[in-house]
Amino acid sequence: MGSISPNAIQCDTSGTVTLRVFGSGFIGTDKINYEGSDITTVVVSATELNATLNPSGASPKHSAVKVTGDATTRYLNWTPAATFVGNKWFYDHPYW
Repeated sequence: MGSISPNAIQCDTSGTVTLRVFGSGFIGTDKINYEGSDITTVVVSATELNATLNPSGASPKHSAVKVTGDATTRYLNWTPAATFVGNKWFYDHPYW
C-alpha cells in the first residue's frame, strides 16, 4: 500500500466519502482493513482499491487503514468541525 486519499475527513460531513487506497499488485480478493475490520471493497485496478465511509457521527480520531496481506498502515485523520463565532472559526473539541 502506497497512500490513501483523502487522508483527512471532517467529522459529520454530510453524505458518504470514498476512501481510495493506492498501491500495486491488488487482486480481486484484496480488502481494505479499516480500524481492524475488513470492509466492503471495490478493486478498481491493480493499483487502486475503494471503500465507502460514512462520516456522520464520527469523532475526531486517527483510524488505521491497511490492505489484506500488507503490513503497511496509513492513518485517516478525522478532523473536528469548525464553529463560526464572532467572525472567527474555532475548533470546539477537547481532542484539539
